[in-house]
Amino acid sequence: MSGLRINVISLAGTDRRLAQHDLDLAKVIRDGLERLGVDAFIEFADLSVARHRADRCILDQIFPLYREKGCGISPAYFLNGELICHGRIPSVDEFMASITDRFDLVEEEEQDA
Repeated sequence: MSGLRINVISLAGTDRRLAQHDLDLAKVIRDGLERLGVDAFIEFADLSVARHRADRCILDQIFPLYREKGCGISPAYFLNGELICHGRIPSVDEFMASITDRFDLVEEEEQDA
């Protein structure tokens, strides 16, 4: 599958205790992509950095949540600009379902053959 972009927004830059959550989410993402046999462009960014680099649609989704919940939104991940999960670490199966529910992997593999 080509064209899958995963953006992870973190607050570990402002609260180092959240860094472990980022590591845990990175492992879920890596394991899920490996099990699916899918490649993706993955970008991790602290919220302060994301303000300057992220797509407007990501910022429009994350800042209202941040104003409401503060650090409780971290980590958050997006698939191709759509907010999928925030404030917790999904299971590998849940992460994989977030991809397979949105993208027809079998059809794309057949087209590549």
